Amino acid sequence: MSNRVAIVGGGASGVFASIFASKNCDVTIFEKNYVLKTLLCTGGGRCNLAYNEKDFKELTKFYPRGNKFLYSIFSKFSTEDTIKFFKSIGVETYVQDDLRVFPKSDSAKEVRKALISTLMHCDVKIVNEEIKNAQKCGEKFILNDAYEFDKLIVAIGGHSGYEIAKIFGHNIIEPKPALVGLKTLEQYGLQGVSLRNVEMKIEGKKNKLFGDIVFTSDGISGPLAYIVSSIFARENYSKDNPIRLSLNFLDENIEFSNVLNSNGKKEVKTIISEYIPKSLSSIIVKDLSLEGIRGHEVKKEMRRKLESYLRDFKLTIIGHDVKGEVVTCGGVDLKEINPKNMESKLVGNLYFCGEVIDVDGFCGGFNLQNAWSSGYVAGMSVAK
Repeated sequence: MSNRVAIVGGGASGVFASIFASKNCDVTIFEKNYVLKTLLCTGGGRCNLAYNEKDFKELTKFYPRGNKFLYSIFSKFSTEDTIKFFKSIGVETYVQDDLRVFPKSDSAKEVRKALISTLMHCDVKIVNEEIKNAQKCGEKFILNDAYEFDKLIVAIGGHSGYEIAKIFGHNIIEPKPALVGLKTLEQYGLQGVSLRNVEMKIEGKKNKLFGDIVFTSDGISGPLAYIVSSIFARENYSKDNPIRLSLNFLDENIEFSNVLNSNGKKEVKTIISEYIPKSLSSIIVKDLSLEGIRGHEVKKEMRRKLESYLRDFKLTIIGHDVKGEVVTCGGVDLKEINPKNMESKLVGNLYFCGEVIDVDGFCGGFNLQNAWSSGYVAGMSVAK
């Protein structure tokens, strides 16, 4: 087979590209670690494969950067296509109430095993070697001064992928941490305490957000924190220029004064612990000097203050936790890539997919969907 294709990077996008490129190409993956290593930790080890939004234009709204670029890509390979593909290789899926898609086994290892098996069936070669040098000589790509190929797909993120892109003249949008834990001015000592399906407002933003938060030693983490960090990934927030958050622990239809009245003999801490963790309840009642006070003893003005705490709990974000970095924004400038086929606009037969490009999504299967879809488009394009 004369159409020889090199794929640098054995992550999700690289593997997907290789599977579809192998339909009409002799494909070799170059990966310095073992293939699909990063897949094993996705979704907490359960592998959040996708987000079950069938309208691709609606799906792109979950990508703070690159959403318009993804229109063409998602129109070619959608969430439904992702689910169908995994079913075709023996991975059955289910959809959670929050629309996140997982394998029925809840096992990233099972997904990896199925993809590796598919690679072997497609006769894709795997070379455990880091690509440190790439160049184009005439119509051929030369890798590490030793390997020759007709086409090249760069599917590796981080420094390695950016360096290869720069060799071919591509501009790199400066990488920044996107899905990370956040540091707060307030230090409550609540490390490990979780808040489930809490409502959040961001000062200066119209939309409400809903999701889970986990308190850390110096701030917050979890899906909601990741959304905030993604939205503000390119902002320089700090103690002098903070992000101000407001959490609401009560449903709109709850008349809080009636809650206190109907539980008049119970201590306030016990009453509000129906809505928030006991450890957080202790902090609130202590701050309001309501320790040992019962529901019927709370006066009108204090009732207002207590309800305000529960409906407008303040958090002040002053930084992010780089150690907990999950995803970065930045990468190969999208202006230099054709979204219809993922080919470079600067160099013929050079393609990009996955995390190397300047596209990133929220937590919830969105970044894997970008990997599957962009990998598919790149793979099918080189196979033509």
